[in-house]
Amino acid sequence: MRVLVVGGAGYLGSHVVRYLAPQAKVTVYDNLLYRDEYLEQVDFVYGDVQDVIRLNIQLKQSDVVLWLAAIVGDTACSTNPAVAHQVNVDALERATDFFHGPLIFLSTASVYGFYDGLATEETPFNPQSLYAETKVKAEAALANRANTLILRLATLHGPSPRMRFDLAVNVMTRDAVLNNSVTVHGGSQWRPLASVLDVAHFIYGNTLKTPMLTGTYNVVSENVQIQHVADTICSITGAQQNTIQTHVEDRRDYHMSGEKLGDLYHPVIMVEDSAIEIQRLIKEGRFKDPYASKYVNQKALQGMYYG
Repeated sequence: MRVLVVGGAGYLGSHVVRYLAPQAKVTVYDNLLYRDEYLEQVDFVYGDVQDVIRLNIQLKQSDVVLWLAAIVGDTACSTNPAVAHQVNVDALERATDFFHGPLIFLSTASVYGFYDGLATEETPFNPQSLYAETKVKAEAALANRANTLILRLATLHGPSPRMRFDLAVNVMTRDAVLNNSVTVHGGSQWRPLASVLDVAHFIYGNTLKTPMLTGTYNVVSENVQIQHVADTICSITGAQQNTIQTHVEDRRDYHMSGEKLGDLYHPVIMVEDSAIEIQRLIKEGRFKDPYASKYVNQKALQGMYYG
């Protein structure tokens, strides 16, 4: 099986590729936006998703495509809305016009935005950011496509070869370890969460499945209030909390149901597990500078697309 992982050098893609490599012929297509090198022992093509000719050559040679490429995050997309739309929507539309085989597309739980209840796959969209809006449009482009699996992912956490310190659990743990302080904006808002490793393993399994699972599914391990996340991290690290109630920029607040996916998804890594592992890696000096811009999507983007 020839698997093309578009965006395979990213936070989630790095783990997916490592799972897939022993079982399939994997090609990673990536512009190395967040990394200076890619040394995994798989075929690699340096390219941007907007490079239609280069990407189509790889699509033509593939049996299955995992579309992980995107400008991810609210602030990253709002920095340049036009580019965000081109990468997150237009490039996908062109690719799926050309490639008609099995496709796994990663959407986001952020499409639910603000919802007072348990969001299922049938819950109306209520995007609160440009990032979520681009994912809504991308899903619409795939609505009538056969052989397609759309995964609405919870907010991810945990270490990765392409680390991110702009995700709630990761950034709180970093600050707790290095500054002995965790800042909580609000705290009562709910978030669906999942380990990057658990999600990567699930994607790996479905890529190799025959026939592949199709349809739209929420992927979530636990629904947790931000205050509880902070409490957990402070309990592990001994850090102090700083709660700010007056200005909460992120307006998302929702629970997400994983009932439709049911026993097909088996999460084993929870918030406390990721926090313990990130704490260990930081204390061992595994990150030269955990505050470096390459670990924050918005800052890393400025050099390639917005610089």
